[in-house]
Amino acid sequence: MSREECACNPVRFFCILTMQRSGSGWFETLLNSHMNVSSNGEIFFLAKRRDNVSSILKTMDEVFNLDWFGGASKNECSAAVGYKWMFNQVVEWVS
Repeated sequence: MSREECACNPVRFFCILTMQRSGSGWFETLLNSHMNVSSNGEIFFLAKRRDNVSSILKTMDEVFNLDWFGGASKNECSAAVGYKWMFNQVVEWVS
């Protein structure tokens, strides 16, 4: 099946904004159990990925790239692709 065959199923993008010990890992596992949903974990865990707006946008571009071989999607008919961002990672960047 190709992306063209799934054209009627647009790809949705999401972010799980959360804090530690809140059950977000379980929630992400639940999302990933669906064959057409791909949650890519804490993509901003590394400080260099959130140093500035440019590095954040670059990281998000890599996650939301739907290229089957190099992107974050599980398959060509991914219905949703996203990531998890911890509150403390946002606060570090803003302050």
